[in-house]
Amino acid sequence: MLKKLSDQLRSDLFFRRFPVRKMFLVGLLLLCVPSFAQAQCPAGIPSAGNPACIPPDRSNSPYYHGPQREGSMPVGEWETRWGAFAIDLQTGLGTSKNMRSKRAARSAAMAQCKQLGGKKCKIEFVCFNQCGVIVAGAKTFSTSAAPTIEDATEMSMDTCRKSGDEGCYLYFSYCSSAEFIR
Repeated sequence: MLKKLSDQLRSDLFFRRFPVRKMFLVGLLLLCVPSFAQAQCPAGIPSAGNPACIPPDRSNSPYYHGPQREGSMPVGEWETRWGAFAIDLQTGLGTSKNMRSKRAARSAAMAQCKQLGGKKCKIEFVCFNQCGVIVAGAKTFSTSAAPTIEDATEMSMDTCRKSGDEGCYLYFSYCSSAEFIR
């Protein structure tokens, strides 16, 4: 009996503190809260009078990344770069790379070959925007160009071996890559 009375007093205290009307309003409010969260607009979709719907191009949006510029690519153009080999079988090799023109590449390679003492310098190879190699063997040499030194070397090694030459090895390599000019 004492326990029943204690339980009843607790219950009466609860209802005196929170009258039924207040509990009804609290319950009604709790039912409405989830609908407020669902009424928010997806990011970037404006809705009249709803401050949660801010387009992403507005400075007060959490998705704003600053003013957008036309085109994200830098302005400029790619310029071709040339390279060449000039060879004198008695004195050696003259090379050029990253030259702005074919003529400049040929001239620079010839000048270097002659500077090394070459009397019979001859342009053996010219390429642009690629890698060039010389593979030498016991009797001859081979030149090739490709996007990578590895690819060019493989091509020249195949040529050297197929010619029947022995002891083929990579003698020289370089790359002349296009240059982006702003």
